[in-house]
Amino acid sequence: MSATTPRPSEKLDAFEGVRGLASVGVFISHLIIGFWPVLYSKGNPYLATFPKPVRWLSESPLRVIYDGQFAVMLFFVLSGFVLSIAFFRRQSGEGIPAAAARRYTRLMIPAAISVLLGYLVLAAGGMHNLAAGKMMNETVGYPHQWIALFYHQDPVARVALRHALWDTFFRGGSVYNQNLWTMSVELPGSFAVYAFALLFGGLRWRIVFYLAAGFVLLCNNFFIFNFLVGVAIADLYAINERSRRPLRLPLVAALALMAAAFYVVFKKPELNNYDLWGIAALRKSYCFESAGSALLIMTVAFSTSLQKLLERRWIAFLGSISFALYLVHLILICSVASYAYLKLRGFGASHDWAGILACVACFATAIPAAAALHWCVDKPAIRLGKWLYECWFQPQREGMASRDRQRPEIVLPWFSSAYAKAKRRIIKMPGVESSSEMRSGRGS
Repeated sequence: MSATTPRPSEKLDAFEGVRGLASVGVFISHLIIGFWPVLYSKGNPYLATFPKPVRWLSESPLRVIYDGQFAVMLFFVLSGFVLSIAFFRRQSGEGIPAAAARRYTRLMIPAAISVLLGYLVLAAGGMHNLAAGKMMNETVGYPHQWIALFYHQDPVARVALRHALWDTFFRGGSVYNQNLWTMSVELPGSFAVYAFALLFGGLRWRIVFYLAAGFVLLCNNFFIFNFLVGVAIADLYAINERSRRPLRLPLVAALALMAAAFYVVFKKPELNNYDLWGIAALRKSYCFESAGSALLIMTVAFSTSLQKLLERRWIAFLGSISFALYLVHLILICSVASYAYLKLRGFGASHDWAGILACVACFATAIPAAAALHWCVDKPAIRLGKWLYECWFQPQREGMASRDRQRPEIVLPWFSSAYAKAKRRIIKMPGVESSSEMRSGRGS
């Protein structure tokens, strides 16, 4: 991203790169909490049994790299930023109704596929996390509870289908993929972003509504509050882009601010709440994670040097598959990683070596699986949402008939040639007239 003011249509590659790195951070955090949960919590008495470099990593600000809760909070701030930036750049709400109409389809289809994948693996007997957790608890000197939390239920197709279409978004998640609890935040948070942008985003003194809406969300839903934080950062970012002399942070200052964001998250208290005048209790760790996320996104927004680093090809690739990677990695930890761990322990490997090799096998499986889900499910879901909007919800322009709207082959591009061939064959059949002949009257 250059120092010049970007066009509203430009893709936010740097911010997608942040999303990709955060998705990898969630994945790593789940691997660590699954096989070495001692490293995930501060001040654990079992930490003394680990080598000194591992202890140093766990007790240093670098532990933020595998802080999964911070990465999820970063997702929410990023969503608020990315979903609203087009509005503030264009200073127009023209595209918001289309984006809102497509949002459920865009989220639901990949999430539903992941739920059905979890159901199929469980039904096939491919979930080995319970056996792996039992072996760890019996043979390792500290408890391993997290990895044994999932897939206790019997596989029921009807329940899996209900979870895929409804429970994931409106009842707090699915037992077939418990990472999907965030979807019950992502969907209403998205609509909150669109509503705020349309209602208040163009007002001169909108800071009043930022403060009012922020206070209401702080008292009722802290996760959705982070969406509003992302909206405010997008607003500042667009204002800076339009200014005559936009603020640009040098790389050294940007790296210092990024380190400060990590340090804020590192210093978060694990327990206790802030009392908001008796109205609400704010979890202290959430507040520190939200502040760190906001500072990190603002640093990226105002540093073109940092943006260029985040636009590198491999980071951009992680950004493109970030949603898919988030959807599939828990299923793979409970199946691939757990199976590999059990086999390696059966061959006589120690817990640590079995865990390391199982994590490598899981990571090597997750990246291609996420790429396949992205290309085969995620991207078609985006096209399907666009087609449904244009067919059913888009306001009809004057002089535009419904037959002139986009045909369904945009959803499945490989279907277009077959569609065209079938149409030509029908027209060539005896007694069938083409539309041009009927319009000219030659078919009568």
